[in-house]
Amino acid sequence: MPEKRRATRKISRTKIRFGQGKCDKTAVTSNLSPIGFFIRTHRPFAPGTVLQFEIEHPNGNVIRLNGQVVHASRAPSQISRVRRSGMGISLLEKSGE
Repeated sequence: MPEKRRATRKISRTKIRFGQGKCDKTAVTSNLSPIGFFIRTHRPFAPGTVLQFEIEHPNGNVIRLNGQVVHASRAPSQISRVRRSGMGISLLEKSGE
């Protein structure tokens, strides 16, 4: 089966804060690419939802991003080790501040 991804992903477990309007939820990424990432969470938002994200860089700086949910899946807890729950995020252009 041919690869559908538009960019190469790097496996990365990074703590991330996210939410709508304010970043009041915390989760962990499972992979990153220049155009998006996957967040492991048991409570994914619906596809099409625009979210804000904050990632703390090791140097202490906070990176703020906007992204849109492109796919979401919720696995029953009995199979969560086999099928991951979470959401795929496509990064959006940052608006001027």
